[in-house]
Amino acid sequence: MRRAGVSLKGELVVAGSAGEIELAPVDEYQGQRYHSYGMGLRFMLTHGVAADFHFLGEPTAQVPSVGTMGTVWAKITTRGQFAHTAWSDAHLNAIDEMTLLWEGISEWIPDYREQNVYMGVWPQVSRGSIVGGMPWRASRTASHCSSYVDMRFPPNRYPIDVQREFTEAVQSAARRKGVKLPVDIHFYISRGGTSIAEDHMVVQSIVGAHEEVTGKHVPAAFCPPYCADAIDANRYGIPTCIYGTGGAPSGPTNPNSAPQDVRASEGEFVVIDDMVNAAAVYIVAAARLNEYDLEEIVAQRGPMPSVSEPENV
Repeated sequence: MRRAGVSLKGELVVAGSAGEIELAPVDEYQGQRYHSYGMGLRFMLTHGVAADFHFLGEPTAQVPSVGTMGTVWAKITTRGQFAHTAWSDAHLNAIDEMTLLWEGISEWIPDYREQNVYMGVWPQVSRGSIVGGMPWRASRTASHCSSYVDMRFPPNRYPIDVQREFTEAVQSAARRKGVKLPVDIHFYISRGGTSIAEDHMVVQSIVGAHEEVTGKHVPAAFCPPYCADAIDANRYGIPTCIYGTGGAPSGPTNPNSAPQDVRASEGEFVVIDDMVNAAAVYIVAAARLNEYDLEEIVAQRGPMPSVSEPENV
């Protein structure tokens, strides 16, 4: 930008934050290495870093994106009776109970996904882990079995409502499938989604810059059902456009990729030309935003997130 003769009206902050990846402490997995899910950016935002706009370099396959879904993580635990193998047929096994329970939950998932489609993107529900019994003592039935579930949900839903719906789905599945002992549910991640308007100046700066650099018009879309730090930036009053290289070529934000795209068979990687183009897009978009006067930027703002403006201030 300096070589291009762009005179900045303010600061341009380039930052890479730690603790972005989707991790959370649970059970014996405690400590620094498990604290994540945006904690690095939140630290920045609460320690003096502020801005009018934010470009977030997530792998969107160079599609300007307006937001991401939220997520709730739950640990569900079934109980059983601790008994020797010799008498196992006469005792309840927590793993068998979990098998029944998950069959029931799986019947709920398709309806949940269909009811929560947002801007053409379907949420996901994934069982990420299951732990039960004592592998070093297979001569005993499992007295407990836990399954760890990740549920994605659109930004127009409250996390507490998703928790309530999931709790009811679990209890309903337990009743239908005849799970005999009480089921415990523990939520250990709750992070609401986010979305800004497609016509917001930060989004349109990326849309226009992408067309200028690549010659292709790509309208703004919504991210695949992952979480990103835009969730926190938007809540702190920094409108964010998510844009970057990489990403599955057949994903919902890039449905027109050619079927011969090698990434579909070889896995995700980043093409160097895409990285060069993305860097150019960031520069052009920043230069476009730099053309606005501060009064114009302030005038297009709404109230701070979670703030209702009184009629008479």
